[in-house]
Amino acid sequence: MAATYRAERLDESGFVVEFLSLRGALVEVAASLADSDLNVLLKCPKTGASAERVARHVAELIEDKLKRRPYCVRVVEGMGCSAAFYPDG
Repeated sequence: MAATYRAERLDESGFVVEFLSLRGALVEVAASLADSDLNVLLKCPKTGASAERVARHVAELIEDKLKRRPYCVRVVEGMGCSAAFYPDG
């Protein structure tokens, strides 16, 4: 999984997002998903936990951790197969 941030201006330190914080959030989120039944976690037992739904869930968790909404979260299912969720659009 990957998260992308964007900004019109850099912050006072010259960053769009501080990578160490983002990496830490992604590691925590990945650990929270590991060995989970995603159909149950995402409350979609009939339709299944699509990569799109996982990406949306990850975006929500990362926003909670960093107090900043990501521009995009991409989840990779396999070689050449990924889904991206854009929270604002």
